[in-house]
Amino acid sequence: MQTLPVDTDLDLCSITPAGGARALLSSLVNGGTNNLTVLSGGKQTFASGATLSVQGVLAEAVQNAVTAGVTHSVAGATALAPGVAVITTVSTVLDAVKLPILGQIGQRVRIINNGASNAGIWPGETATSSIDGAGTNTAVTLTAANGALFIQNTASTWVSTGKGPKSS
Repeated sequence: MQTLPVDTDLDLCSITPAGGARALLSSLVNGGTNNLTVLSGGKQTFASGATLSVQGVLAEAVQNAVTAGVTHSVAGATALAPGVAVITTVSTVLDAVKLPILGQIGQRVRIINNGASNAGIWPGETATSSIDGAGTNTAVTLTAANGALFIQNTASTWVSTGKGPKSS
């Protein structure tokens, strides 16, 4: 059984159920007959015999004009949600943001640091999570004018790719 992310736009997806005709996923959810089930929490699932094709672009949520917390600690770091976060204010070196709490493996946060200084990036759950092997409850640095993609790759770790984060 496949599961689509909660924020998947059903108007952009089409599905061909096993033995059925292709249709927009939103049409099938909204009264069509197929092997599709809508679960609580907004997740859509379909049997493994179905195929899914996406037409268009799946958009990510964007947090614009993020101000990094000034405490230089996880306690005062600005919390981020999965998607894209554009940091515009980093007043002092290592003003901080923190990744979302650990959730589904594969969740992603793309962080762009447009602030004037380097930003500290903290794991969202400091007691159990780490970033790039830097150790539990340890921030990494995202340099000014750079961005990085953070991906939750296990139940307790994040990895990053792209420009930027270097362990502090």
